[in-house]
Amino acid sequence: MIRFRTRRQVGLLVAIALSALLLIWHSAMRSSLRSTDVLTGVGLLALVLLLTSLNVRKKVPTAPLGPVAWWMQFHIYGGLFSGVLFLAHAGAGAPSGLIEIWVWALFVLVFLSGLAGLGLSRLLPARLTAGGEEVIYERIPAHRRKLLEEADALATAAAAQSGESVVADFHAHRLRSFLAARPRLLRPLRLGGHRRRALLQELDAQVRSLGKSDSRQMNELARIARVKDDLDLAAASQMLLRLWLFVHIPATYALIIVGAAHGFIALRSGGLS
Repeated sequence: MIRFRTRRQVGLLVAIALSALLLIWHSAMRSSLRSTDVLTGVGLLALVLLLTSLNVRKKVPTAPLGPVAWWMQFHIYGGLFSGVLFLAHAGAGAPSGLIEIWVWALFVLVFLSGLAGLGLSRLLPARLTAGGEEVIYERIPAHRRKLLEEADALATAAAAQSGESVVADFHAHRLRSFLAARPRLLRPLRLGGHRRRALLQELDAQVRSLGKSDSRQMNELARIARVKDDLDLAAASQMLLRLWLFVHIPATYALIIVGAAHGFIALRSGGLS
C-alpha cells in the first residue's frame, strides 16, 4: 500500500514533468509556426471532463474503479496541470470575443475555487469537531440553543442563590450576545477569534475575583462559552466546505458546456488550424 505522502510526491512530480514537456512541445510548435490550438483545446476539454469524473466516482463508492484516494490525487494534480494546459491554449493575453471571455472567466473561477478547496480540505478537517466529537451540521443550531438555555438558567439560579447579580449581570451584558450570535464564516481561517479570547480572559478574571459559589458558576459559564465557540468553529468549517463546492462544481459544468460550444464554433468557422 503506497503511503499518502508518496502518492502526493509522485503526483506532483508527474504534474511537473508533464507541464515541462507540454511547454517544450508548445514552444517548438510555435517556433515552427504551427498552431497548437486544436490539440491543446481538445486536450483541455478532455482533461476537464476526466477531472469531473471524480464527482461521479464519489457517488458510486462501491464500484470497482480503484480507490477514491487515487482519484482524488489525480484530480488535484491533473487540475494543477490543467492550468498550464490552459495557458498554452489561451496564451497570456486578454481574451477577445464574448464566448472566449466566458471560457476564460469560467476556467479561472474553476481553477481558483479548486485551489481554495484544496487549501480548505487541508486546513479544516481537524477543526470539524467540537469537544472532541464530530458534530452533525444540521444539529448544531439545537446544540447552540441548549447551551444558551443552560447559561440563562445558570445565571438566574446564581442570582437567586447568592442574592447578588455579578454572574447574572456578566451573563446578560457580556456573555449572552456571544452565545446567541451565529457562527462567523471566516472563523476557521483564524479570523474573528479575538472576541472569544477577550471574553474568556474576562471570565477567568471574574472567576479569580469571586467567592467560591459564584466562581464555580462562572467556571460553568466559561465551559459553556468554550463549547459554543467549538460549535461555531465546526459549523463555519462545514459551511466553508459546502460553499466552495457550491461554486466549484456548477462552474465546472458551465465550463464544459461553454468550452464545448467554443470549440465547436471555432472549428466550424475555421478559427482553429
